[in-house]
Formats: sequence, structure tokens, C-alpha cells
Amino acid sequence: MPEITQEYIALRDQYIESKFTRLNPVQRQAVFTTEGPLLILAGAGSGKTTVLVNRIANIIRFGSAHGSKELPRTVTQQDLEDLRATVQSGRDLPRETAYLAVRPARPWNVLAITFTNKAAGELKERLRAMLGETMGGDVNASTFHSACVRILRRDAERIGFPKSFTIYDSDDQQRVLKQIYKDKMIDDKFLPIKSAVSQISSYKDKLMSPEDVAAETPRDTKAALISKIYTTYAGRLKTAGAMDFDDLIYHTVRLLQTDAEAREYYQNKFRYVVVDEYQDTSIAQFHLVRLLAGGTNNVCVVGDDDQSIYKFRGATIENILNFEQVFTGAKTIRLEQNYRSTSNILNAANSVIKNNTGRKGKTLWTEKGDGDKVHHYTAASEQDEASHIADVIGEHLREGAHLRDHAVLYRMNAQSNPIETYFARAGIPYRIVGGQRFFDRKEVKDINSYLAVIVNPRDDVRLRRIINEPARKIGASTVDKVGELAARQGVPMLQIIADVRQYPELTRAAASLEKFYEMYRELCDLSVTIPLDEFAGEVIKKTGYEAMLKAQKEEGETRLENLGQLVSSVKTYADQNGEDATLSGFLEEVALISDLDSYDQDADSVTMMTIHSAKGLEFPYVFVVGMEDGIFPGDMARYNEEDMEEERRLCYVAITRAKKELYLSTSRSRLIFGQTRRNLPSCFLSEIDPGLMEETQSPELAYSAGGFGAGYGTYSTSVPGGRSGYSGVSRGYLNSEYNARPRGGFGAGYSSGFASGGHDSPHYNGGRHTVQSAGFGAGYGSRTNHHSGAPAAPAGAGTSTLAGMQNATPKKQAVQYAAGDLVEHRVFGRGKVLKATPIAGDCIVEIQFDRVGVKKTMANYAPLKKITEAE
Repeated sequence: MPEITQEYIALRDQYIESKFTRLNPVQRQAVFTTEGPLLILAGAGSGKTTVLVNRIANIIRFGSAHGSKELPRTVTQQDLEDLRATVQSGRDLPRETAYLAVRPARPWNVLAITFTNKAAGELKERLRAMLGETMGGDVNASTFHSACVRILRRDAERIGFPKSFTIYDSDDQQRVLKQIYKDKMIDDKFLPIKSAVSQISSYKDKLMSPEDVAAETPRDTKAALISKIYTTYAGRLKTAGAMDFDDLIYHTVRLLQTDAEAREYYQNKFRYVVVDEYQDTSIAQFHLVRLLAGGTNNVCVVGDDDQSIYKFRGATIENILNFEQVFTGAKTIRLEQNYRSTSNILNAANSVIKNNTGRKGKTLWTEKGDGDKVHHYTAASEQDEASHIADVIGEHLREGAHLRDHAVLYRMNAQSNPIETYFARAGIPYRIVGGQRFFDRKEVKDINSYLAVIVNPRDDVRLRRIINEPARKIGASTVDKVGELAARQGVPMLQIIADVRQYPELTRAAASLEKFYEMYRELCDLSVTIPLDEFAGEVIKKTGYEAMLKAQKEEGETRLENLGQLVSSVKTYADQNGEDATLSGFLEEVALISDLDSYDQDADSVTMMTIHSAKGLEFPYVFVVGMEDGIFPGDMARYNEEDMEEERRLCYVAITRAKKELYLSTSRSRLIFGQTRRNLPSCFLSEIDPGLMEETQSPELAYSAGGFGAGYGTYSTSVPGGRSGYSGVSRGYLNSEYNARPRGGFGAGYSSGFASGGHDSPHYNGGRHTVQSAGFGAGYGSRTNHHSGAPAAPAGAGTSTLAGMQNATPKKQAVQYAAGDLVEHRVFGRGKVLKATPIAGDCIVEIQFDRVGVKKTMANYAPLKKITEAE
């Protein structure tokens, strides 16, 4: 090779590397590996999105040029001098792609699949910033379902569906099945509809058609019945021109498997396939990825086997564990440097997850320093647990943090209630992520169903929902007769309604049905003559829905506000899409929205969510509640090692959401599902290196009989696979009477409990959030470090240690509040009472706080005290 060419290639590599200097060496290695199968094992907080964005940008700008000896053109002396001068000056080379790139991809040749619309949007936004509006905007970045919708909108007719097919959500799906159960007289108690839904979903994920299932010998009566239900269900969806969420992937895979022309088209179109969160893919999604990448085999998957937590949704960890075996010649790169959390948090996560055997293995590390130890708090009850969280949040606010910096994570939704109740009564703003979505509200679904029937007249499921909503004297028996006639003739129900006078059995309801159809036709005509948002407003009025809600007065006001927000959503969609905006496009967008897509990280309130919902998010301060065996891990997991490993991965995910501080809490007594349970501490706590944790407990427990100070003992058990746990659990915890009454004053209990406990366990040295020496009531909320031998609180200082809601019964209001009173709130700090309103034996206190503005709290429950000017 001539010298001029050798130097040019070396300078080219230097130039390309200069565009990615912000990446660490391993990240750059992933960016420059452009050809063939690539597995990027990306640990939590390791910058995987940054790697994805830069890798796609590199493929579009430079192709496979870095490290290659290929040249796009013959190199001249002038080319060499220009490149040398550019590298030395640090400037950009004009027309760099033409001069330097080797087989660069067009933006539309790249398919990037993410698991949320929000992640896809962030990816495209960052690509626009790097490549420019046009280039960055042309990259195909979407969720699995969105990508499949695009493919099916083009080619659905090849498999017998209209291009304008409707997308059914879970509610629509259950409505179809309820009708099937009714028609076939199936008892829901014998075979619950949810069981049928789950089994049908499983069949589709395994790519089994109704014919495939019917050909198998059923294992029992229920299996035979589900097979018949599946056949009927699939037939009704096809008749309605509808697909459920599982169908979107199932039918796309079937299309690509059976139609060579369609398969070749998409394999040529997508030269590079990138899949994020690959550990969460299902069997059907795996086949989709393999089919799309089959042309070039340029498939890059990014994921973390230690964060595979969606088995209940059909995810299979084997996809990522077996990647190298399926895609021969694959390269694996591990991203282990974490940019999110402190060393103590990461080491806690590492010490838990290393107990799993089904993993590829990696160890997270950081340059951010040790940080605070992981805090483990033992509460007396679930109310005590909630109060402790409020205490800590209050301390952080006084140090300059915001409410939005805090997240409370739990294993199951049922755990949120005591915390919600405490926060609501204390006036602490919070939001639940993963609760009822806006688009799942009844009134919103009703109006969207009207829109869906206008787009797709074959949609009998949505028609059944709204034909008598609001009431139009069209009863259920009439609707069933229309359905039977439609089924006999093989036509949509709307066609029967259009010709209602031809059917004697519908004579009594004919006038009502005609009136409905007249309204429907009027709306269809309007839909093509006025802007989308105006049309949505007209649907709300002309259907009578607005009048119905107005008649409900106060009850209907909130629902009307929700419909106003729906119109705003339609307008936002129309503004964003311009001339391309369509009614079907809006409905498609709504159908594909996930819980996290509506998550607003800037709203200043405490975030509460399940650990599953928290995946992909991060917060400075994280509380993981209910760290108890039977809750986390759940009861069933202890009997199955695979389930236990998934629970441990879930614990790993929870821990790695925290950036600065992590708080784990256990309760001696917990009321859940109507029963009071006294669970052992979670076995995951015993897997964390004791040197990484500091232990504190409720002052209630510190002076109860047999308390923590009694010393540390050991408890072991075994499960399949030989797992043992509970090492280091307090003997006092295991042997004492949980509900023992305090012996004497607070001071005595503190002295004998915490002081001796400090001797026996290093966890208590340097403990935080314990009770002040002067007594908790005198100065709750501040951080005081207690060491063994610290002075005890004065005898008799046993004032309520929670200064708030200690149990389900409110304390008697000892203090009366009036406008002008100065108060101190444990979370919000100092403020002045603006108004006090007695209500139902309590009092709503409206307070202007110095730092956080106006808040309202319930006086009987709020962590509030009256102060003087001097204080």
C-alpha cells in the first residue's frame, strides 16, 4: 500500500475518533463495531443510549470506515494535505461522508427498536442534534408495536386484513371474549376470561395459529375449550378488521415468514437493525428481529441480562443469554462503568446479583466516589414506614433538594396505600406512575370508540360500547339481535342498522336505531370537512355525551375536563403532524402510548411506582419499601429457583435506580390484603455486604421488650438450589414479642437498646435518622449521628416518635390552628397559617411555607407543630 494511502487511513481513523472523544474506550469500541452481529451488555447507568445514538450516527456519517483499509475513492496528495490540516486544526472536514465513509447507511436504512415511545423520541431527538434535522429525523426509531403497525399498514392486505385495521386494547379484547362466552354459554368461573386471554397471548407469542392449536391433542377439557375460544376470537377480529397488541407482532412475523416479496423488501430496506432492552424480548419478537436482520446480519442488540424482569409479559431471558449461539460470529462488548450511582449503591447491587447463576456476568463500577452507605430502616408498622419516608424527604428539602428527586418503589401496588394515605393527609404532593392512564378513563374511551367506529365501520366491539352511551333506548337485547343478524349474514352490525326496517324482529327499536345511524352518518360527513380537534369537540356534543355529563353536575365536571384534555391531545397530534394528521393516525398513536410515555420528570412531586414501572428511570433518592420475605421476594418465588432469580434481578433494578442515596425499609408488622403479617426481613438484605449498609430502626422498637439491642443472631433456611439467607438478622427481632409494650420511658429503652446494639454491630456506628439526644419531639427531622455510648434521651421523653400518623386511628387534635399562626412542618419547614377550616372532626390547614409555597394538610395527621416567632 502506498505511503500516501497508509497515512491517509491513519489520519482518517484519528479524525473519526475525534468525533467521539466524550465516550470511554469500551463505548467507542461498541460505536466502531458496525458490521455483523453485536451484543452490547450494558449495565445500569452505563450510558447505553449514548452508545446507541453515537453508533447510529457513526454508521450514517462514516459507515465501516474506522479501522478499515478500504477507501471510497483514489486518494490524492491534496486529499492527504487537506485531511492532515483538518485533523491538526480540529475542524470539520467539508463533505466528510463523501471523502471518508465506507458504505455509509442512509438514515432510512437504520431501524432502531426501543420499548417505549418516549425512548424512541429521545433517540431521534439526539440524532437530530448530531446529524441535523433531516438526517436525524429520517432514522426509523420506534417500539416493536409501532414498527409492526407501519409494516402492516403497507402490507396487511397480503394476509387478509384491511390496511385501516383497528387496534384493540386489553379492554376491547375482553369485550370480544365476554361476547364469545355469552354466545357459547361458557362459565367464567370454570375458565376465567383472564386465563383465556393469557393462554391466547402465549399461543401468539409462540407463533401458533388457531389451526396449529386445534391440531394438537388437548391435555384437558380447559385446553380444548381455549382452543375453540381462540379459533372464534381470531375469526371475529378478522371479521371486524381488528388486531390486538399480540396480533401486531404475530401477524408481522407471519407475513415475513410466508411472503418472500415482503420479506425481501424489508431486509433490503433495513441494512442495520438495532434493538434496545433486548433482555425483555419475547419469542415472537426474537423471530421478528432475526427475519428483519436476515439480509445483512447487521444486528446489534443492547441489553442487560441482570435486568430481565418481565417474564410475566412473555419476556424470555434466553434471547440474550443465547445470542452468540443464534447469531454466529457475534461479538460481545460489556459496558460496566456506571455514570449514575455511587460506589456503595453499585456494590450493593453487585453483591445481590452475583448470587444468580443464569447470567453472563459483569461488575458495575464508577468514578463517582463511595457516597453514603445504603440505609436500612426497620419500621414498627407500615404507617411508621411512611412516616420515616416523610422525615427523610423533609431533611432533603431543607438541604435544597426537590420533591421530584424522590421515588418510592414497591413490589406490588397494594403496598402504596399506607404511603399515599400518609402523604395525602400530610399535604405531600405525589403522583402514581402506572396507575389508570388518561386514555383508560371511561369517558375518554367512549369518545375514542366513537372515533374508531367512524374510521372502521366494521368495528362491532366499539359499536357495542357506544350505541347506547349515552342512553338512547337501545337495550342489550336489541344489540344482541343486531349482532345475531350480522353474524348470520356475515356483515358488520352497522349494515344491519342501516337497513333496520328490513328486519321485523327490530321493529320496536327501529326508530332509535335509525336516529343513531343518522347521527353516525352526520359525524362521518363532518370528519372530512373540519379540523380534527374541532371534529372531536363536535363528537362530544352531537352524541349527547356533553349534555349527559353536564346533567351530572359536580360528578360530571371532572369527566368533562378530561374530554377537554382529549380535544387538546387531538390538537397537539394535529399540530405535530400537519397535513399527515388523520383520525386513524391519532387513534393509532393513542393505542401505542405506554405508562412511561406520560411520565413528566419535571413535575415537583414525589414519584410512587412499582419496581417494574421504574425500570429505565433514575432518581437522586430512592426508597424501596417492604423488604420482607413473602413480599419481596414473594411467597411463590421461594419454591422455584428461576422465579427467585427473577426476583433478585428485580431487586438489582430497584437498587440501581438510586443516584445519591438508597433507603431500604422493613416492617415488623404489616397490614396487607386484610391480614396483619409479621414477615422476616428479605433474604436479599442478607446478600448485601454488611459493610455497605447502616442500620436504623423505629424508636418504638428501640425501647420495646427484647429490642434490637439484644444482639445479632443468625437464621438460615434453604430452598431449591441450596440458597440460604437471613444471616445477621437481629435475634431480638426473631424472638421478641412483636407487639410488646414499652418498658418505661424512651430514654431507658434507647440506652439499653441502641448503645449495646452499637457494640455488637458496626452497622449502628454512624447511623443516621435516629432520635436526637434531647428527645425526638424536641427536634424531629434533623440528622444526628449516634455511636455506641451516646447519651440517652432523658427519661420520660417518650413523646410520639412519628409526630404524625402512627396507626389507622387519628390522634386527638391537641392544638388548634388559626390564621396568622406560625408553624413548623416536618417536610416543608417553617410557614404561616392562612386559613383553618374545621371538617368532620379534623381541620384543613392552609399554610404559606417559606420555601415551597402554599400547601394544605390535615391537622390531625400532619407532621405539624405550632411555633413562636423566637423559634
